[in-house]
Amino acid sequence: GGSGKLPDFTAWQAIRTGAFWLMAAGLAMNAFVGTGSAFHIVSVGSDLGDLPREKALQILLYVGIFNVITSLSLAFLAEKIRLRYLLFFMMACQTVSLSGLLNFREAWGLWLFAMGAGCAWGTFGILINVPWPRFFGRKHLGSINGIVTGVVVVFSAIGPYAYGLSFDLSGSYRATVVGCLCLTPILALLGLLARNPRHSHSSTRT
Repeated sequence: GGSGKLPDFTAWQAIRTGAFWLMAAGLAMNAFVGTGSAFHIVSVGSDLGDLPREKALQILLYVGIFNVITSLSLAFLAEKIRLRYLLFFMMACQTVSLSGLLNFREAWGLWLFAMGAGCAWGTFGILINVPWPRFFGRKHLGSINGIVTGVVVVFSAIGPYAYGLSFDLSGSYRATVVGCLCLTPILALLGLLARNPRHSHSSTRT
């Protein structure tokens, strides 16, 4: 089940690497911010931008367009780009989207959010699938994917709850958005450290 000189990692070995958690943290943060913003978009739009319901929902259409464009572009480029740069790009895009949310009263804020969120989700679609066989081999891919999916699902569920809790406690979504905005640039920079463990552990024994 090996692949040349590169080792296949078990799930246990995979979760003991920094690359696994850097990638998983980026995906979890993207899920947290993305589902939180989208789930509450009408209320967020009203709170942070005084937007009518139709305008708030329309923004999701633009998010979708940027998502599709990014997904299609990266589908052709993913094999050529180092994954840590894609992770950096995804977190940088979420930083842009959160900055847009905080400036929802301005037209440029709406476009920053739509572009940032759409490009981040387009990148997410690549990073949820591509890194794991490249980083850890295919032999134990099912169990490794299972852990990643579990992490993402949990944070997808927590996101809308955290946004709602922020609104319940303070009357605004601003606290959660600002909190996320403090984390996304850090995760973007840390993401650059996510190097392929198969190359650095080519002598590992499973």
